[in-house]
Amino acid sequence: MKLFALILAAGFSLTAAATDMDDVKACLHYWGKTPFSKESPEFRVVASKVKVMGIGDDFVDQGKTEKPDLVLLKPAVTVMSKSVMSLLNPNGWYCIKGKVDVLGKGEINVACKAHLASSKDGTTVLGSNESETGVTVLGKSTITRVGCAKE
Repeated sequence: MKLFALILAAGFSLTAAATDMDDVKACLHYWGKTPFSKESPEFRVVASKVKVMGIGDDFVDQGKTEKPDLVLLKPAVTVMSKSVMSLLNPNGWYCIKGKVDVLGKGEINVACKAHLASSKDGTTVLGSNESETGVTVLGKSTITRVGCAKE
């Protein structure tokens, strides 16, 4: 029985990894020319974030890398709250796997020189979604570039 559970868990892990790779490849396709391999890009994965009625954490990536950093952000869910994603690495290439805002507000603050894409199409119902990066129902989603030099 333990062997069966181990095999089943390994199968789910391989399926999840393939899905993550598909999402990253969708973002790479969206960006066009990138410094990453199209066939087997190296990337890091950031776990899902959930915020319900003010309980939960916002996401902050403020580390700065010397080289381009490809990051897959797992789905974020906000219900009856305000959530903030701060993607502040100027060498960051951020791929959002999905996000859901219901009766809330989702803000994405992204470094001026960073890249941002969604691997999924967006949907809005009775709300506004500037980012087109997920599902917004009776809420609002925005993207703000930060750290840009004023001309």
